[in-house]
Amino acid sequence: MERLRQALLALLMTTGAQAAPPQSADQSLAPWFQSLRVPGSPWSSCCDSADCRFHEVRIQNEHYEVLSEGEWLPVHESAILDRTDNPTGHWVACIPPVTFPRRVICFIRQPGL
Repeated sequence: MERLRQALLALLMTTGAQAAPPQSADQSLAPWFQSLRVPGSPWSSCCDSADCRFHEVRIQNEHYEVLSEGEWLPVHESAILDRTDNPTGHWVACIPPVTFPRRVICFIRQPGL
């Protein structure tokens, strides 16, 4: 656990100022979140400790949209990860705070869908 904490701290220090994970974050899920990679890139991580969160999702015109900070963001097909190992039980969207316009870079479906 100490190694994980140190690794997360080092990651935060090298990526600049980022938002902190929610206080209620389940730290046992950290390895799963760290395993998420941008589709088509085995090296680019989907998130740091705060970019990937649970979001409300709707389907509009046969495409997913994610509610983030009061705005419905489209989920492009290229951002969808086909993973069946989602241990969270929720929709997960990764939205880096430094992109403009804001966009979903990784999207993981709720288990069972």
